[in-house]
Amino acid sequence: MKLCKREAITKNMSMKDVTGKAARALDVFSLSIRALIDHFLKQVDVPLSKIRWVITVPASWSDIAKQFMAGSAMMAGIPEDQLIIALESEAAAIYCEHLNSEKRKGSDYRFSIENDGSKFMMVDIGGGTTDITVLEKIADNKMKQLCSSTGGIFGGMSVDEEYIEMLENIIMGAVMRKLKSDYPQSYLEMLSSFEYLKQSIDSSLSGQIAVNIPYEVISSLCKSQADETFESLLESSEYSGRVSLEKGKLKIDAGLLRSFFNKPILEMITLMKECFKQCEPERVRIILVVGGFSQCPFLREALKTAFPRKLIKFPHEPNLAVLKGAVLFGHEPSFIASRVVRYTYGVEVSKDYDPRLHSSDRRVIVDGEALCRGVFDTFMKAETSVPIGTAITEIYTTTEKNQKSHYLPIYISTSKNPRYTDDDESSYLGTIKVPIPNPSEIYRDVKVNFYFGFTELEVEAIDVETNEKCEVKFDLL
Repeated sequence: MKLCKREAITKNMSMKDVTGKAARALDVFSLSIRALIDHFLKQVDVPLSKIRWVITVPASWSDIAKQFMAGSAMMAGIPEDQLIIALESEAAAIYCEHLNSEKRKGSDYRFSIENDGSKFMMVDIGGGTTDITVLEKIADNKMKQLCSSTGGIFGGMSVDEEYIEMLENIIMGAVMRKLKSDYPQSYLEMLSSFEYLKQSIDSSLSGQIAVNIPYEVISSLCKSQADETFESLLESSEYSGRVSLEKGKLKIDAGLLRSFFNKPILEMITLMKECFKQCEPERVRIILVVGGFSQCPFLREALKTAFPRKLIKFPHEPNLAVLKGAVLFGHEPSFIASRVVRYTYGVEVSKDYDPRLHSSDRRVIVDGEALCRGVFDTFMKAETSVPIGTAITEIYTTTEKNQKSHYLPIYISTSKNPRYTDDDESSYLGTIKVPIPNPSEIYRDVKVNFYFGFTELEVEAIDVETNEKCEVKFDLL
């Protein structure tokens, strides 16, 4: 989940497996993608060079997280010019738009998103994240975003975490850690059994619900790690009476089981309501819900209760919507005609100091001139709707004679009108390195084109004096 947290992403960051063993995340991702590539190529008689590869990511991911994933794919052997990053909620929307009427479960005329002007919210609820985007169908079978995509770190795995926390409280952390480290297969099978159970939970369940656990393994660990039996630990825990053991299975009170869903469902609903506020909610009447966790009956009931005036639909094969939509997107990336920019983008500059506009603690003297340091010089504002490939051109001048490269630090902000690059809302994104062809004694102007609207920010630079295209490096990691 570090990829959902922009500040934690680096080339050398590590991740841990279920046993606690650490490895470099970039290696794990690239090897995983390589394994998928090798498996796929065994099934088809097509060379890797003839395939366009699509990697899907949550729409809420930052530019840094997307570059990390793209870098992993290229390390796995996918050529950069054959790689496309697709946003999961958009891929799901493309899938739903192409479904035939028979597969639009419970469809009626109000569910149609085939007509130009149809507006709908797309909610992709997976295991680790929830992704939301609001789209409008426009001409030529295309769609445009109505507000910037958003999301959060809550999904089916959030329910798993509540379940594991309950178990840890019963058998103690030391037993759970030993189960993960010494019996990882048993631990994963336990989660798999709970995953199966999640898909059957609804508001009508009562009594105690049975779930498979590695009873023999846990019982043995309780004796070796806690010098008690599994049964005695359960009896003395806060869950006594609501959780029991019977024939090697754990039986959980239906009300307690449903409570595991409360936090992630509340977070989803809150985020959806916030998203509606940005895009004329009375005009967006349809909510399409996909993703593996969307198959849970209890979640479906909660969403319908929270949005009684919306038409909520769960299309055919919701767990495969992103996958199938990504294939369609790979064939035609222009399905999405425009997107809404999530952040304000700019560079850090020093401007002439104006006491009416600038804080006194930012005043510096350079060559006898009073300047304000750390000013956020905006070239793209957040929440701007941009057609795919919108170019923003800026001219930057070198600061030294015979300068070999120009370095442009790029900043982003959640504010539409940031003042300084070190504001709480602002953060450093990365540095653009522009090599200057044939450096000379004169100061050189560099024209930098920033292309917005794609799933990734694209940059190109041209040396104004020679009109030569420069080889740009935009490293965010």
